[in-house]
Amino acid sequence: MHGAKYDPTVPIYGQKVIGVRNGVLEMHGKKRANDRVWTELGATATKADTEITLAEAVDWAVGETIVIASSDFEGRNAEKRTITEVAGTTDAPILKFATALKYTHYGVIETHEGTSFNLRAEVGLLTRNIKYRGDPQTSATN
Repeated sequence: MHGAKYDPTVPIYGQKVIGVRNGVLEMHGKKRANDRVWTELGATATKADTEITLAEAVDWAVGETIVIASSDFEGRNAEKRTITEVAGTTDAPILKFATALKYTHYGVIETHEGTSFNLRAEVGLLTRNIKYRGDPQTSATN
């Protein structure tokens, strides 16, 4: 990830590019104890809450970033948060964060006339442990 942004030898992309043609690119980071990167809420999180309860065990940690999907009619109500504390039980972890939620996110399964409807918002881990970085001398300008 070194070099100039624009270079005549690689005119479209520049030198700071990862490209594969007629092949496969595989990236393998540090193995996690639990490979789960998506789960659901274990309970409803209301507007102004600073924590959520998950439906199942994860190995997510303080400092990692999560996304809580919208569970209402407005799809843009998803929210990103950085985990500041992990509490609760192993099977139903509670993730805490510094910034309060702007929206309510449902975490229930409702049953109507014998049919169950899963209304739980999905929660995803956005943090990954593979990082590609450019050189510090030229990356700010390129």
